[in-house]
Amino acid sequence: MNLDLHAKSPFERVRLFLKLYSLPVFVAVFGIATYCMAYEKAYEYKTSNQPSLTLTQVQKPQITQEVQMIQEPQALPEIKNEVLGEYLVDANALNVRSQASTHSKINAKLYRSDSVEVIGVEGEWAQLENGWVLLKYLSRA
Repeated sequence: MNLDLHAKSPFERVRLFLKLYSLPVFVAVFGIATYCMAYEKAYEYKTSNQPSLTLTQVQKPQITQEVQMIQEPQALPEIKNEVLGEYLVDANALNVRSQASTHSKINAKLYRSDSVEVIGVEGEWAQLENGWVLLKYLSRA
């Protein structure tokens, strides 16, 4: 076997390459062919066994979370005349605010045993002539 590593023509170089690397080339070509045939068979199997879906077979996903019903706020009982009237301050110091909120501006301060006239009630707040105070800090005069 003549292995002239400096062959001049391209044909001679290919022939020499195949003499030296015939087994690895065969294994590579055989592996590629086997992979292609297996891929083709798998694709045929996948497409033949998969049922076709129609629009009537597709279902919408079901919502599993429970929805809590939003309850309407209950109406406050009517303000009776017995709530309105003269009260005494029970706190050491009580803020009189511009609105019925602890975040609103302070208009004045009332002190223990001061007498006040309640002219309206909104929830836990009592309306005075000059603002709002928390009703829980007042007692009947």
